[in-house]
This record gives sequence, structure tokens and C-alpha cells, in this order.
Amino acid sequence: MPHPKVKLSDDSGNEVGVTSNRLDVNAYLNATPTIDIGDVSLLLGGTAASTNAGTMDAQTLRVTLATDDTHFGEVGAGTAASATGPIHGQLRYIANSVGNIQGEIDSQGSAIDNIVSQTALMLKTLGTTTYTEASSFGNAIAAVRNDTLDALADTDNEFAPFQVNDIGALYVTGESKQQTAVTDYGFSIMGEAKSIDGSTLPNSVSEGNSARLAMSRAGIAYTCLTDDVGASDLGTTITTHLSEIEGAVETIEGAIDGSEMQVDIVSSATLSVNSHAVTNAGTFAVQSTLQANSGVDIGDVDVTSMPSDTFVAEGGALGKGVLLQGDDGTDRHNIQCDSNGMLEVRLYTGSTGGVTSAFKADKDSYNEGAIGISAKAKRSDALANLTNVADGDWTSLQVNAEGALYTTHGITGMVSDLNNDIGTSAEKIHAAADVAIKRIDIIAQSTNTGVIYVGDSGVAGNGSGGGIRLNPGDFYSLDIDNTADVYVAANVDGEDVHYNYFT
Repeated sequence: MPHPKVKLSDDSGNEVGVTSNRLDVNAYLNATPTIDIGDVSLLLGGTAASTNAGTMDAQTLRVTLATDDTHFGEVGAGTAASATGPIHGQLRYIANSVGNIQGEIDSQGSAIDNIVSQTALMLKTLGTTTYTEASSFGNAIAAVRNDTLDALADTDNEFAPFQVNDIGALYVTGESKQQTAVTDYGFSIMGEAKSIDGSTLPNSVSEGNSARLAMSRAGIAYTCLTDDVGASDLGTTITTHLSEIEGAVETIEGAIDGSEMQVDIVSSATLSVNSHAVTNAGTFAVQSTLQANSGVDIGDVDVTSMPSDTFVAEGGALGKGVLLQGDDGTDRHNIQCDSNGMLEVRLYTGSTGGVTSAFKADKDSYNEGAIGISAKAKRSDALANLTNVADGDWTSLQVNAEGALYTTHGITGMVSDLNNDIGTSAEKIHAAADVAIKRIDIIAQSTNTGVIYVGDSGVAGNGSGGGIRLNPGDFYSLDIDNTADVYVAANVDGEDVHYNYFT
């Protein structure tokens, strides 16, 4: 059955039209109803608008903001500059700040130009720029005052400041240290080669001023020996004494002819023999009476059967000799000697007037106050006990084949030791039990950095207690009977001495 035809009209009675079988409707929506109208395509010039990111084209939607937009602010002067306001206010704030910076830059332009100019003056070109007094610039480098030089960097390869001492002098040092191997880049002390020929040395300086070390042409350092306080030049003194000794030895050598010494008797107004002066040849006529130079009468001397130039004493096969007159003026006695030609002498004691025989070696006991004669010595190519004598008896001296007298110091043994930790106060050199000795030789360790004082219990490391002062390598010897009497002290704590003591 055919559908019925219905005509629609709006509230005004206007007929609702139909286009292409679609109802022409002008829809009106209230705020509250919800109507799903499906997808809607936005056409711009008949072409869908551009969406998402991309390059601007003809279909890119352009939006114009309101002049009083909340986020952007009013365009123009309507929005004040503000660091926290809307976008236009912040832009104005930025513009104002940039303007201020530009003004500061403009006002500081001359100062900046001056700094640039001064910097250019301070930067010198090596090899071409020269120094000019009062116009050349430089940078000041500061250093840390450190009264005791120390490491101010914690680990290797860190930056560290220069260091100066308490008067501002910069610490400098070579790589080499005490008791370490010498390297190619360590500091070394150089001396100036000089020739010492007795004239004044060149480059002399005033006392207290610095001076270069003097070296010989062979590279050996010259030294000057002085006493403990530097008051006298021992080198000059020793040289003078050696020169005097050399002259004396040469004089003695000149007086020796073969194995005999020549002695010239010089003529003098007070030297006479029975009023006869000694001739240049050293000869004189022998008279029967001799007068001593002092004027004392020594009595008559009767010379009988005497060879022409020799005094002979009676004894053995030598026959008669010189006769000496006795006290009574009548008795005369020959000077006598034994079968070996040794002169026999009898001495007065001086107390009773009697005559006492001279003491005989090896036999007679020694008595206090007795008169003796000069001892003779027996040649012994090897020192030996000649006689069995009691303690206090006389015995013979012995000489070797060259006539040198045998002597002995009684030393029977030696012990070597060291003290390697000497303090600054007095301490016994031998820390162990006291030892009876005859001598001790002491030498200061060559690697010491200070001095050692040797003396009695009053010595001190600061030198206030006196004693002998030993620099590193110095030697000292004492003849003493016990190690307990020898004390040492160091001015640097913990230094060393080596010593030998003899028992």
C-alpha cells in the first residue's frame, strides 16, 4: 500500500523542505543536551585543514589572540614589564634588561679598551721584546711562608705553591738528597780554579760576605786549617814550622861528614885554654895546667906518654893515660876503664865525704836519694829479658841494631765498638759496663749533620759544657784508664761515633 504523504512545517507554519531525499533541518541545541553528530571534517577553502606537526601550508589554521588575552597580556604599552607577569610583560622586562646591559657595555667600553691595551703590554714576545725600566709590566707571583719546608701537595702530580722562609727567601733544592745516588739533574756546587803562588788570591771579599769556593787547577778544593774558634791559621803555622824544621835538618846534614859530625869551635873573648886562643883549625897546644872558662882551678893535669892528639885512660893494654891530682895536692890517679874501654867512675855521695861505687846495672837495688850515673844501653836485636830482677831493681836499657831504644805502652788488646744514637745530653761513650783501658781512639761518623762533643760528664750538645768538638769525620785519641770517664753529647739528636779502646 502506498505510504501516506505528510507535510512538515515549523512553528511558524513554514513547510520543511527536502533536498536530495534529506530533510533540511536547522538544528538548535541547548547547553545541556548531548547529541552525537559523528565525525566532522573542517574544510578550509574546500580542503581539509592541516593537523599535527609539519610545515605551514595553505590549510594551516591561523589563530588571532585577543588583545587582552590572559596569558599573553595586552599588546603595546598596556602590560607593564614584569619578570613573573604575562608573556608580553616578561618580554618587556627582558627588553629593558638588555637595554641596561648595553648601556653598561657602552659606558665601560673605554675601561675595557684600557684593559685590553694593558694586557697587550704585559704579554711579551720571547726572543724579541726587551725590558724597559718603569714601563715594562709583569705579573706578581705569590708564595706561601713556611718556616720549615714541607710538602703542601697531598699526592704526586698535584699543583703546589712556592714556599719561602721567614725572611721571604725562596726555597730551592736539587733532586739529589743526602745518602742517595747522584742523578744527572741534581744541583752541584762549583768552585773557581785558582793558582796559589804566595801572592794575594784574586776575587778577595770582605769578612762576612759571600765568596766563591777556591779550587786547584786539578779540581781539588783548597782548605784553611784553623783552631776550634777560627782564631789562627794552623795551615800557615804548620807550614812555617815545617820550613824551620827543614832548615834545621839541612844544617845538621851539612855538619855530618860520613858517619861523623863536624863541630867548629868559634873563637871568643871568654874562651881560652891556658890563655891560648883556639885557632880556626880547631887545634891548640896542650899545657900541663888547664884553667876552666869559669875561672875555677881544676888542678894540674900530668900528661905522660900520651899520643899526639888523643886523651887515653889507663886500662887493659892501653897503658898510662891522664893523671888527676888528688885533694891533698900530692896523690895522682889514672883515669881507668875496663877491658872493653868503658870508663869507670866513682862518685861521692855528698853527705859523708866517703866514696861510693856507681850503681851497676842488673844487680844493685834502687835507693831513694842515692847517686847514680847515666845508664848505658845494650844492643839486643830482639827485645828479651836479660836478667831475673826483683821489682824495684835496676836493669839495663836495650836498643835495636840501629841504636833505637826499645819502649812499650803496655797495651795487650783492642776492642772496636760504636755508639749510634747519641743524645744532646752527656752520656758515657761506652754504654755497656765500664772497662779498664789504657787508650781510646774516637772518630765522628762521616755522615753526621752536626758536631759531637767529647769530654767529662759536663759536656752538652750545645757546646756549653766544653770538651773537644768533632765535626763529621774528625778523629780524637785519649790516654785514659777507664771508658766510664769518657762522655759524649751531640748537637743533633741520634748521631754516631765509632771508637777503639785498648786494654
